[in-house]
Amino acid sequence: MIRIISGIFRSRQLQSPNPDITRPTKDRVREAIFSSIQPSIKDSFVLDLFAGSGAMGFEALSRGARFCWFNDVEQEPNKVLKHNVALLKVEGKSSVSQLDAYQYLKTLKEQSKIDIIFLDPPYQMTGLDSLITAIEAMNLLSNHGIIVIESDKPLILDSQYYPKVKVYTYGKTVVTIGWK
Repeated sequence: MIRIISGIFRSRQLQSPNPDITRPTKDRVREAIFSSIQPSIKDSFVLDLFAGSGAMGFEALSRGARFCWFNDVEQEPNKVLKHNVALLKVEGKSSVSQLDAYQYLKTLKEQSKIDIIFLDPPYQMTGLDSLITAIEAMNLLSNHGIIVIESDKPLILDSQYYPKVKVYTYGKTVVTIGWK
């Protein structure tokens, strides 16, 4: 079980998919990420692209985000996401999809700009740089948008697209946050 750290859902427990399928973000890492981006959360539109349990998106909703799009290509995490949406009663503030990340980004291209994008793909995923480039090319982030990426190695973000970048390391997890 994963717990919400702060906000209106503070201490609520979320169902979690099988750990062989997903890698949940540890509480202390989630807390550090949200401390860094807290001023940007209220009334934001959020995308949790490799959602797993949805902990990142639900944490954002708990702290005042307006809406969260959840996506995970795997079937079990999608069942868990739907369960957690119902558990927290955020049906009107969220959407759950089960598509490949690139396919899902194409569905969002015509929608409102996204204020915060959480990318926490499997560490063994190839093509993370291409996915970030696709997000930039589609211009999905709002003018003051933020991208939060969890990976197992430091990433270099385009300094023209993200003039402010911070990198944090927590054991094997590297968090790269870029502000547009």
